[in-house]
Amino acid sequence: MIWLLVELIFVLPPSEEMPPVARDTPARKEQLAFVCELSPLIKESSGLIFFNGKFWTFNDSGGGPELFGFDPDSANKVQTITVTNARNVDWEEVTQDQYFIYIGDFGNNLGNRENLKIYKIKKSDIPRNQNNASVSAEEIEFSFANQKNFKPGLWHARYDCEAMIAWSDSLVIFTKDWEREISQFYLIPKMPGKYNPHPAGIFPARGLVTGAAYDSSRHLMVLCGYEEFVPFVWYVFPHNPRDIPKAERHRFTFWKMAGVQTEGICFGPDSTVYLSSEKSRFRQALYRIRP
Repeated sequence: MIWLLVELIFVLPPSEEMPPVARDTPARKEQLAFVCELSPLIKESSGLIFFNGKFWTFNDSGGGPELFGFDPDSANKVQTITVTNARNVDWEEVTQDQYFIYIGDFGNNLGNRENLKIYKIKKSDIPRNQNNASVSAEEIEFSFANQKNFKPGLWHARYDCEAMIAWSDSLVIFTKDWEREISQFYLIPKMPGKYNPHPAGIFPARGLVTGAAYDSSRHLMVLCGYEEFVPFVWYVFPHNPRDIPKAERHRFTFWKMAGVQTEGICFGPDSTVYLSSEKSRFRQALYRIRP
């Protein structure tokens, strides 16, 4: 039985120094449920979406340019989609809109990458059955306008990146700031091209952000990550991307899951929030949250 600590926060304007304004509410039971162990093919799930009745994920750096689709009821039966013109330098996130899937090859642990990109794939190219397939992707390339230093530095990178959502005609990208434990976010057009975005705001994550998802029908954005190796999920209620820093937000901290490396998050059946975790000293797995 997993216990959650819920923190309710009403947000101040964006700032790099946010005073603690949290009010703890009583811990609640039965909010997190184990769904299934992931296939041995998927040891480093780093992003997650639900599409065509399946969950889709991939392995991060070192993996092939492949998406894996699975049904939790038969998780070892995996549908593999190979992106033939892509390379998996460090895939870290996947998101979607009505017609396309977007894969973020922007993992940047050392902060020295200058080849950040997003692969854009047509949903119509992916078979609805269990058949494997090969697809091609368009490319969206970008660099952060405010990044001036590309000197590599483990544990100090401010421009690592592992989270992204699709919002209207834009993609919203969130940094994983190892040094300050905040998340700068940027808006990039969905059209193929080369972009140099400036930050649109700062989200005071109080930890490392590793995944994101957005439900437009509820104006609900979720961010997952961990602080001192303890997983958390933020529920944020913005009406447009620039509202993110000042929108109402709630934090769920999974104290009993310390050490579980949660990397992917999405809305699944019935708009339930699902999390995926990489293999560590714990097994790679899919979880469900019932808020």
